[in-house]
Amino acid sequence: IFMSIYERLYEFAVTKAIGTRPWWIGRLIVLESLLMALASVAIGVLIAYFVGDYFEREGLGLGQMEVGGVVIPERIRPVMLINQFLEASWFLIGLTLLTALYPALYAAKITPAEAIKRSL
Repeated sequence: IFMSIYERLYEFAVTKAIGTRPWWIGRLIVLESLLMALASVAIGVLIAYFVGDYFEREGLGLGQMEVGGVVIPERIRPVMLINQFLEASWFLIGLTLLTALYPALYAAKITPAEAIKRSL
């Protein structure tokens, strides 16, 4: 997130120079990060659901494996619970919002002159 903001410092400097308030820039960055997190969660949940569903039906073949004298069954079938998807999704969204705060504050705090100097 920080690198994406750092690459666009010139754009933020221009918008600040024409009168955009710093909190609007910070809000834009946080909302952008939230949208990326939501898209990532949606794609990740779909992929995880279909892969998990396949292995839940077919099982994961391990053959006749033995660990510590215990014979593992031929197929291990994972169990998917909705709580697993929800907890991971909320954790990812929360972590993304938390990590978006520093770049948002950085972009909102920098002066237009300093941003233009750094971007050239």
